[in-house]
Amino acid sequence: MRHIEPNAHLGTRTHSRKQRSSSEATFRAIFEQAAAGIAQIETVTGRFILVNQQYGDIVGLSKAELMATTFMAITNEDHLQVDLQNMRRLRLGDIRSFSMEKRLFRNDGSSVWVNTTVSPMWAVGEKPSFHLAVVEDISGRKRTEEALRESYRWLNILSREVRVAEERERNRLARELHDEFGQVLSGLKFDLIGIAATFAKNRIAPAEVVRERVMRALSMVDRLFGSLRGMVSTLRPSLLEKLGLVPALESLATDIQEQSGLRCHVVTDRVNFQACCGLEVESAIYRIAQELLTNVTRHAKATAVTITLSCSDGMAKLIVQDDGCGFTVGKVPSKGRFGLQGIRERVELLGGTVDLHSRPGKTAVTVGILLQAPSRRDGAAVPSRLPILATARKKRRHGKVK
Repeated sequence: MRHIEPNAHLGTRTHSRKQRSSSEATFRAIFEQAAAGIAQIETVTGRFILVNQQYGDIVGLSKAELMATTFMAITNEDHLQVDLQNMRRLRLGDIRSFSMEKRLFRNDGSSVWVNTTVSPMWAVGEKPSFHLAVVEDISGRKRTEEALRESYRWLNILSREVRVAEERERNRLARELHDEFGQVLSGLKFDLIGIAATFAKNRIAPAEVVRERVMRALSMVDRLFGSLRGMVSTLRPSLLEKLGLVPALESLATDIQEQSGLRCHVVTDRVNFQACCGLEVESAIYRIAQELLTNVTRHAKATAVTITLSCSDGMAKLIVQDDGCGFTVGKVPSKGRFGLQGIRERVELLGGTVDLHSRPGKTAVTVGILLQAPSRRDGAAVPSRLPILATARKKRRHGKVK
């Protein structure tokens, strides 16, 4: 018969206790220091038994508050039924774990998106007792996904609006070509037919009659060329193409002033701006300024407007300020693609911002566009120019100087 000393049994038990103590300490350290939220939950009741600090931080509740409630109480009702169905399958043994995304209520009434992974703490065949829930805060990812969905939605809207705008522009050009060019060319044709018929009949018409018809035909040709220049300028202003944004804005302001009597003052950071602004941004700013000045002349009842253009810190900035009657900013209609809403959409496509402030006597629209790279034309930086006098600008615009 084998004899075992009592001290040997005592040593074995002591070693086992040390191992258990070490394992519990390791588990506790992992439980408390984990980057994810971890909770031990009573499976039948859903009551929290043990939670780590991270779980409490995610939902904004203390450990005591969590252990006084259930996971069902803090789960958003939109996700609760799916959660409970998964728990039922877990208890029945149909699945051994599951993961799902859901929203949990926070202490301040808001909600937080989490990815939850649930695993049972009972062995196969045992009665369900407790389970572990590991949660990860995915609110940032959800906000990013929502922003992407919103951007995609806006992209679709803008794409449709671009197609509508293109169709409107085609219709407008078709109407102008038909109404203006068609009528003028018809009149020109009849006059030329008349002149030809006069000579075809071998009779000499009075010189004054022939001269009158020729002069009328020449007038129609001049009118036709004027309409053509107007249409081309609408599509792409020649000054913007040849001389750049600043002269084009100055010319636009002069035209507005001559047509409407509105005093227009242009203030530009000429050297810096032409060194940093690209052709795409130049075109956008010109169109935006054109639309804003049109709005001022139509609606503001203003006597003066100032257009300020600057470029610094990688940002092109346009400010159009008038002394008109003002309006309530919150009541600006969203319909109409070529008004303020159209300006916002154009600027957003370039990654910029639009700020609008208005009160009686002062309305200011500030457009800021972030510049990706220094402006270059044909690979070279745009040279700066000295200020051009208004008289010289007019002569240049009408082709009287080179």
